[in-house]
Amino acid sequence: MSGIRFKVKIDRIDRLSDGREVIIDYKTGDPYPQSWETNRPDEPQLPLYSTIHEKPLAGVLFAQIKPGKLRFLGFVDANVSMPGGIPVDLSARIKEWRNILEKLGSDFRAGHAEVDPKDVQIQCRYCPQPCFCRISESKTRLKEEEAV
Repeated sequence: MSGIRFKVKIDRIDRLSDGREVIIDYKTGDPYPQSWETNRPDEPQLPLYSTIHEKPLAGVLFAQIKPGKLRFLGFVDANVSMPGGIPVDLSARIKEWRNILEKLGSDFRAGHAEVDPKDVQIQCRYCPQPCFCRISESKTRLKEEEAV
C-alpha cells in the first residue's frame, strides 16, 4: 500500500454460507470502531486488513474478550445481521479506508511529519519533549485571536 511493504497476521477469518468472509480482531481492551471514521483513524489494523483482503467481505469486527464484556464491535455489510455489527455499505466503506490509508502511506513515504496531535489535551500532556514543541503556544495564540 503506497509502496510500503509490511506483513500482517489477521487473528481470525470466518466464512459465511454465501462465501463472503468476516475479519475478526481480538481485543482485551475497549475497542471503538467509530474511531476508524476519520482521516487519521485510531487502531487502523482492521481497515487495513479489509483493504488488502482479496476475497469478498461481509464484516470487519473486533471481538472484545474482556472479563464481563464479550461481544463483537464493528461494521457488517447492509444485508448481514450480526450482534454488534453496524450495517453499512461495506464495499464503499472499504474504498474510503483505502483512500485514507493510501494518503497516510504516501505522506509518510514523502517525509511529511508535521506535529499535529489529534487531541492536544491528551497527547501533549504526556509529551516527553515539550520544550521543543510549539503546539501549545500556537493553540493559545489561536484562542486569543478568536477572542478578539
